[in-house]
Amino acid sequence: MVYILGGWQSDFAANWARQGADLADEYERRYGLDSAHLMRIAQINFENAKRNPNAQTRQWAFGEDSFTLDDVANPVVEGRTRKQDCGQVTDGAAVVFLASDRKAAEYAARRGIPLESLAQIKGWGHRSAPISYDAKVRASADQPRCLSPGPPGHRGRPPSGRRHGA
Repeated sequence: MVYILGGWQSDFAANWARQGADLADEYERRYGLDSAHLMRIAQINFENAKRNPNAQTRQWAFGEDSFTLDDVANPVVEGRTRKQDCGQVTDGAAVVFLASDRKAAEYAARRGIPLESLAQIKGWGHRSAPISYDAKVRASADQPRCLSPGPPGHRGRPPSGRRHGA
């Protein structure tokens, strides 16, 4: 665990935790939120890390109360954000490798897979959005996702009609 003890980094860490707490409060207001579900996500992330031989957290050990509302084992950082909500859980994360056509073809050939089977980024989009947290929440008030206002008429799906992640 990295502890940030002073200066601008301390302000950044507190602001990040505060934004996480504020977002959780907004989800609570809109949809309801069970802290046990959030704590279970953190617990699953660490359990997954134990099975990953390259995970930085594979040897970390936690007590019985580490994923509960126990203020000693899982202290509050800011608002409703607790230590296990914002711990060093980077294991099991996704990665994207960007490659030229040539490198992608070489990669596919070495593995005996069709080039067409590799995921491709076929374009990108940009839309100006408000920067402040409060403005983002207000802009997304009638949207299915917090902080995701989308273009006019957008209801949480990309223009292609495909669901995110599909």
